[in-house]
Amino acid sequence: MKNLSILFILLLVLITNIFSQERPVLTISGYVTSEKKESIPFTYIWIKNIKTGTIANFNGFFAIPCHAGDSLIFSAVGFKKAGFVIPYDSKDDVSKDIVLATDTIMLRETKALSWKTYQHFKEAVRELDIHDENLIFAKKNFELVMKEIKMKPYELSANGNFRNQMQAINDRNYYGNAPHNQLLNPFAWAQFFNSLFKGDLNIQN
Repeated sequence: MKNLSILFILLLVLITNIFSQERPVLTISGYVTSEKKESIPFTYIWIKNIKTGTIANFNGFFAIPCHAGDSLIFSAVGFKKAGFVIPYDSKDDVSKDIVLATDTIMLRETKALSWKTYQHFKEAVRELDIHDENLIFAKKNFELVMKEIKMKPYELSANGNFRNQMQAINDRNYYGNAPHNQLLNPFAWAQFFNSLFKGDLNIQN
């Protein structure tokens, strides 16, 4: 019985060696691209169940020696894995381009806040203590800026003069010699309310 077991093991090893010798060694080469025909650099290629492989170059080109019947796995970050089986009847080198599909992962919406929850954020805003002095200073600074804008003389460039001249011609052609309707002029309304708040408009009896 023991002799039969040893004979069976030797026969199995002999058949395996014969089968391995019958499979020719060949080279498979090609390019790894995306669905948009763009090269995928540094794709990892390995032979399944053997754990040997190679890496594609910057242009996505690869070349790896293998046996007929071997299964190749192609893997790249951001893409789904793909496989290719070398035909068993292959005796010459194989040229094969591999196309990898984009691996789309839908992520949940994330909001980055300085507070644990949105409710904590609203409570922090409500608890803000803005002193009246700060509001007074801000108002004074705003008034100084507006005063400086009104008093500062501006010299127009050549482009500015050209734009003003073209605007004047366009207004004259559109409105004619008649005065503009100030009721539709937002700047006139702004000037009116500004004068009203300042008290420049006094009602005379």
